[in-house]
Amino acid sequence: MSQDLYSEFLLEHARLPQNNIALNNATCTTHVLNEGCADSLDLYLKIEKECVSEATFTGTLCALSTASSSLFTEFLKGKNIDELRLVTPGSLYNLLGVTIVESRTRCVLLCYEALQKALQTCFSLKN
Repeated sequence: MSQDLYSEFLLEHARLPQNNIALNNATCTTHVLNEGCADSLDLYLKIEKECVSEATFTGTLCALSTASSSLFTEFLKGKNIDELRLVTPGSLYNLLGVTIVESRTRCVLLCYEALQKALQTCFSLKN
């Protein structure tokens, strides 16, 4: 993994994030907040035939949270509920391709936290 937290790849996702839009027909919407830096994220999932057909996000986010949410929502598409349960923080770290310093872990994992909340509240699945 690269040591450059702000690689060109991540900066591109921060500048032009994928799926950064509210999803009006979402099956599930969750909200999470990172109190440490005031990042706020809404995750929208549309589930059809037990698979994620659409995944989007909105929020007030730092560059790292925006980039990770952009990559993560792309990653979620096509996954079924059982596959979503198997997603780990390591899955997200692999998508980013950089080493995350401890002080920025929560920024990166905010979208993962939103998914975990969705699994618990919208799909009644406990980890």
